[in-house]
Amino acid sequence: MSIIHKLTLGWMALRELGVKQLSLYLWYRFQLQTGLLKMRTPARWEENAYEMQFLLQEVPSREKLLELLGEAGLNYVKKEADQILAGKVRVFGGDAVPMNFEVPGELRHWVDYERGNAHLDNVRDIKFIWEIGRFGWAFTLARAYLLTGDEQYVEGYLDLEKTFFRHNPPNLGPQWSSAQEVAIRLIALVFTAQIFSGSLKFTQKERAEFSRLIALHAHRIVPTIAYARSQNNNHLILEALGLVTASLCLPTHPAAKRWYRLGWRWLVDGFERQIDDDGVYIQQSVNYQRMVIQGALWANRILKNKQVMFPHQVVRKIKFSVEWLLSITDPISGKLPNLGHNDGTYLFPLTVCPYDDYRPVLQAASLAFLQKPAFQNGVWDEMALWMCDANLELDLKDKVVGGAVENPQVLRDEKRKTWGYLRVASFHGRPAHADLLHFDLWWQGLNIAQDAGTYLYNAEYPWDNRLCSTDVHNTITFNGEDQMLRAGRFLYLGKANSKLLHRDKNEDGESI
Repeated sequence: MSIIHKLTLGWMALRELGVKQLSLYLWYRFQLQTGLLKMRTPARWEENAYEMQFLLQEVPSREKLLELLGEAGLNYVKKEADQILAGKVRVFGGDAVPMNFEVPGELRHWVDYERGNAHLDNVRDIKFIWEIGRFGWAFTLARAYLLTGDEQYVEGYLDLEKTFFRHNPPNLGPQWSSAQEVAIRLIALVFTAQIFSGSLKFTQKERAEFSRLIALHAHRIVPTIAYARSQNNNHLILEALGLVTASLCLPTHPAAKRWYRLGWRWLVDGFERQIDDDGVYIQQSVNYQRMVIQGALWANRILKNKQVMFPHQVVRKIKFSVEWLLSITDPISGKLPNLGHNDGTYLFPLTVCPYDDYRPVLQAASLAFLQKPAFQNGVWDEMALWMCDANLELDLKDKVVGGAVENPQVLRDEKRKTWGYLRVASFHGRPAHADLLHFDLWWQGLNIAQDAGTYLYNAEYPWDNRLCSTDVHNTITFNGEDQMLRAGRFLYLGKANSKLLHRDKNEDGESI
């Protein structure tokens, strides 16, 4: 790449990203390269233990969950949990794979991986390592314990937790290289500890150990918050949410007040600035938008218990976001067009519905922020029990069963069995995919003409986020060129914005 080309890209990046974001990123790189971050995140265990405060005033009762899930749902959760105890877990909504907590090669400080001084051999994509480290599997064990009262799920969880941290000690290895991954794991530790606290096997010693782990994770997030701010995306929201969670869980920790101030400031800022007035999330990704809404649900749940409410402008943006996702939800399957980045994220896997069914999150978010349900009752209501009201009244006389359980029946909207989506976007952040005028076609719940999605982000060429390009979308290309200038694995420059000039209405007066 010539000097002139590099300077041109640099100028375009400065103009489109802004001085503030680039300055924050350069400050992060400076701390990384000079060793400041290694000094601020030492590879040692937290020494002191603190009393843990559980953040959910109540959790769904066994009776309520069994009423909702039925025998088929119960068997599904038990089967998943037993599989985890046997050493296998389903990731990204796919088949079960071995749970391997050990990172290939000699463990180095996380800074060395970020600086390129340490490498992972024979790893297709870092997401396969990170997904296990997010502790999504812990939610399944917690739900199985709550549904059955079987202590084997508590014992299994504690064994797996200890094994994970034995192979991934503080700040050593890639499980600590991303503060967002650390925040996701922190939230999972806090959530599941509350469920397992009812067991005699979750002793005072175990509580003390969990308090040290939570503090350790919060300490890791703080030094790199500048990087999250430079990205101005889901990193900032989740890392801020992790700090707020830690502060409320460990209120007597000396750093708790700082964690809360820092977390609350950037959590509010993230929701307000990253959601556009039309409800579209800044990353132009429906999967990341769902993750952010799940973050909003968790924040709303734990803050409400402390009599803390989101500012009006934040609630307004979250409402817009929920409404926009509902507007492009297929009414038969609960799925959405697979727009933008999709790394398989599911922050709170509290459902038996498949990964690509958005109804669990949207039902809970509708109840929490729109004060009304989006769908009739079904097994997707489980998340609403956790995130809205553990005693939610459900009309299950005509219970709809969906997702991963047997004999699926699905919600139907007779007015919209066949529909299409034409991608029109005006970017207020970094474009995710060069997918303008992409067309999605849906028929009877099937996505006939679809977006290819993402597949891998970090693999060798050609799978280094290759599916973001124009030529793999259902749109027009000229001479095989992308619609925008691809300047990096996750960076497009020269935004090609589009605008809707006219919208027709059907006989009912609805926009089509």
